[in-house]
Amino acid sequence: EAVVERRYAEEHSLDVGSKLTVGGTEYTVCGIGASPDYDAPYQNMSDMAVSSKNFGIIFVTDSEYERVSDSSKSAQTFTYGYLLGNDMTDDKLKELIEDFDFDYTKVTDKYYLETVNEALEKRTEIENGINDLAEGADKLHNGLKDLSDGADTLYGGMNDLSDGSDKLYDGLKTLYDGTVQLHTGMTSIYE
Repeated sequence: EAVVERRYAEEHSLDVGSKLTVGGTEYTVCGIGASPDYDAPYQNMSDMAVSSKNFGIIFVTDSEYERVSDSSKSAQTFTYGYLLGNDMTDDKLKELIEDFDFDYTKVTDKYYLETVNEALEKRTEIENGINDLAEGADKLHNGLKDLSDGADTLYGGMNDLSDGSDKLYDGLKTLYDGTVQLHTGMTSIYE
């Protein structure tokens, strides 16, 4: 169900009970009305005139709004304007806003709180991602240090093996020389 903006309903001959398809979803018109927030529903802020034949506004339940805004059919645009008075400039206004002490936890508007919560969730996701990245970098650093220490140990072991093989060679040479002397001595005894 949807409430349709009055001028759009007139341009399209819509009455209560009529069917209206928006973004691929069929709605039953349950009311026709106007809102002081949209006394001139422009499609774009740059439009010079209202064109209710081509553009209109419908009002739906909170749950339907959530469903549509979460889909790829969402068509909402936020546009803000302000008028500066007296000697106020954009820079002065920006400075005032930056100095403004605002506690979002005291806000009661549910739509504003939704926006804040979505931003906080995204910030938390980013912070968690950064923490995961930092932990991963720390693990990588520790792993590389362990690998370097292992390479040093392996290098030391290879040096020990080389020294040991030199000693083994010297020992085998001494054994061979001793065997030659023993053979020579045994041969001279039996000759």
